[in-house]
Amino acid sequence: MTSITEQIAALIQSASTLNQTAQELIDTQEIFRRSLTIAATTLEVGVGKEFDSIQAAWNSLAGKIIITPITIKVDDGIYDLSALRLDRQPYSHNINIIGNVANPAACVLNFVDPPGGFSQGIICSGNSTQVLLSGFHLQGTGNTARGILATDSAFVFCSPGTITVDNCRAGIQSSNLGSFIGFDITVTNCIDGCTSTSFAFVRGLNATGLGNAGVGINCSRGATVICELSNVSGFVHGFLCLFNAYMTSTDCKAESCINGFFADGNASIDASGSTARLCTGAGFLASGSGFLNAPRTTAEDNNNGYFVHNHSHLTAIPSTALRNTQNYNLASNVVGAGASLLQF
Repeated sequence: MTSITEQIAALIQSASTLNQTAQELIDTQEIFRRSLTIAATTLEVGVGKEFDSIQAAWNSLAGKIIITPITIKVDDGIYDLSALRLDRQPYSHNINIIGNVANPAACVLNFVDPPGGFSQGIICSGNSTQVLLSGFHLQGTGNTARGILATDSAFVFCSPGTITVDNCRAGIQSSNLGSFIGFDITVTNCIDGCTSTSFAFVRGLNATGLGNAGVGINCSRGATVICELSNVSGFVHGFLCLFNAYMTSTDCKAESCINGFFADGNASIDASGSTARLCTGAGFLASGSGFLNAPRTTAEDNNNGYFVHNHSHLTAIPSTALRNTQNYNLASNVVGAGASLLQF
């Protein structure tokens, strides 16, 4: 029969062994963690560099613990690709993808349609994806789906004046709880400039369309789009808000479109301080139970300056209407006009 002293000594020995085992597990865990932790702060992409594509650099970070900011630095040049997929990266808030910030035209992502299909542009997806993207010219084929897409709760931010998009079906898209924030982006020769069914903030967007298609800035299906100091021209609709969505388009300009600012389908637009010029339909239009708030606006050289019908409301106090075929038009010959309101 063991004594109390011997029993205590045995317990102390067991505790010591357990403590040693626990420490070994902690040490093993730390070794494993360090093996997953990326140490480099810059991953270089280009001819003769560690990676030949942004996709390869991004994929190399999969499964890594990124505890300090990482820059994927892309050399000047033309990079052919059908799509760039940025997803499944819980540490993406520490990843910056940088081309030539001073001269985006020198760093070109040239989207090429795959056999039997269409190129997809940059796709940022997944609620663990937050991307800073700056310094690129995105060149489409005309069939390219878009320049940049933020979807499935992803978040994309573009630094001011560092992104240009050409010849895509849409310049910028956000959908399915994705969010896009960008400043001073230039979009040319695209069917749509910026389109959202979730959230987008654009300031200083300049979009030039094809003249016979698409929308400059579009939000629908409950989306919220905030745009400031943005100019669009050559679209069917300059600023379009549909289906219970909400848009602010303050101090913006729509030129040479069919309709400049158009709220329809229970949607609302605040177009304070904006201008519509040379529109063959209406400069400011509310229809389908839409609401368009247009104080301090100017409508000049349009067919209709301010036009409302079909159970809708347009307020334009104060406003300036110059050289329009009809400056203010509450269409008495349109069904539903009697339930509409035009204030000026």
